[in-house]
Amino acid sequence: MQRRDHSDLIVCFLALIFFSQMGFSQSILRGKVTDGKNGEPVPFANVFFSNTTMGSPTLENGTFEIKNIPNGKYDLTVSMVGYKRFQQSMEFQGADRQLSIVLEQELVNLSEVTIYADQADYKKYFPAFKKYFLGESVNSVQCVIMNPADIFLYFDAKTQVLTGHASKPIIVENKGLGYRVHYILDIFELNYKNGWKKLSGISRFEELPPVHERRTRQWSKRRDVAYRGSLNHFMRTLYNNSSRKEGFDVMVVDTTALSDELKNVTVDSPIELGEHISGTDVKSFKFKGTLKVVYRKEYEDDGYRKSRTMRLNYFQASSLKFTSDAISIFENGYYVNQRSVFLDGYLAWAEAIGEFLPHTYYPSEENKSK
Repeated sequence: MQRRDHSDLIVCFLALIFFSQMGFSQSILRGKVTDGKNGEPVPFANVFFSNTTMGSPTLENGTFEIKNIPNGKYDLTVSMVGYKRFQQSMEFQGADRQLSIVLEQELVNLSEVTIYADQADYKKYFPAFKKYFLGESVNSVQCVIMNPADIFLYFDAKTQVLTGHASKPIIVENKGLGYRVHYILDIFELNYKNGWKKLSGISRFEELPPVHERRTRQWSKRRDVAYRGSLNHFMRTLYNNSSRKEGFDVMVVDTTALSDELKNVTVDSPIELGEHISGTDVKSFKFKGTLKVVYRKEYEDDGYRKSRTMRLNYFQASSLKFTSDAISIFENGYYVNQRSVFLDGYLAWAEAIGEFLPHTYYPSEENKSK
């Protein structure tokens, strides 16, 4: 009896240490949002970290508080009708932060605003918008755009480019992954001549309420699958120098030594990623060129194979082109100089709304090693 009680005390003591360490590694952001013209507080503004579930509306006195922020770097966004969007990158390393935010009013002269909306052909072009906006993966086909009437499409017959605009955040219910995504669309362009797509914006995530325990388990498994092999997963392995251990084969794509007759052929050379990584809290990955990245723990999604040729059991192969001398990577996978990294192959196809996860997502412990 005494021995069992003693063990229980040890377990409780270790648990207290564990939870205190968890608390130490998380931060709180407090602040106040005011009007830049009159200094008055701005109530009910949306304050959130982009691509996460972390956020809070401002109270009537303009204050807000966001708790349990894991270590890493995030993009803070404040949006409110009638004001210009506020954005600021913030880094957290276990210390609380205080922030005063001033919003500038957005003066809109309706007589000077023109929204190009090719509503006559809306039924023709909306399926294309939906396909390239949501993606074609198993999870994408379970996505529903809840407010399609807020999306405006314009097709330029001369340039063969389809452009998308949205008067409000596009609300997507992803029933495959269990999230409601509020997406502020900045750019959507689809070039019919070459098939290129430009998509950029800001997303805010909410958990969908599960209808039963089985659905919760399904979402957990699907989220783990979506995370494994993703760009965020790869960036975190670069930070920890664990890419090979976690299933990534990485090689340098070299075309410099090839003759003109072989200019369309690529040569893959091994790379020791650890030799290109330095730093402590923030890691620097010094590399300029193109990497071939193959994730060998997951096969390609059925939708990807169907969009290419009918291939079976191919691993997820992508190329990442780094155009700057170095990028900075944070603990949560956030990286700076994002516009200097270009994706092709599987990752370019998979980076669509239907496969998006909050940037704070980590795989469950039971599936972590799979």
